Amino acid sequence: MIGVSAASGTGTGRAWAVEAFQAWARDAEASPIFFIAGPHGMGKSALAERCASLLGQRVLRYTLEAEDADTLEPRTFVETLARQIADILPVLFTRALDLHQKTFAMGEAVAHLHALWYQGRLRRSLDHDGVYRFAAVV
Repeated sequence: MIGVSAASGTGTGRAWAVEAFQAWARDAEASPIFFIAGPHGMGKSALAERCASLLGQRVLRYTLEAEDADTLEPRTFVETLARQIADILPVLFTRALDLHQKTFAMGEAVAHLHALWYQGRLRRSLDHDGVYRFAAVV
């Protein structure tokens, strides 16, 4: 694992962190995980989105707020990610999908994720925030 701490940057902005990410992305021998850490409000989510955009990827994000009990509810988590996935579906599917097809597509995606995990082609880990992360087994 390689990464940056959002709290340890020097200079202005996040240029140093983006440069570290770009160097990691170019290194074929690097760990498959680039870790971004820092205290609340340091811009980790914005940095993750910027890094993903450099790779032509999108980011699904969810923030748990201790002051907002609703963010700690599983239903809120699922609904929020479902909306974000629905925004990505047009990129994956060129024709319009009805609600049943969208629900089926999301279920299939989760099923494939778990199938790859059970086959040993993905690994699952629980991070310090209580979020399961999946990564390719290299």
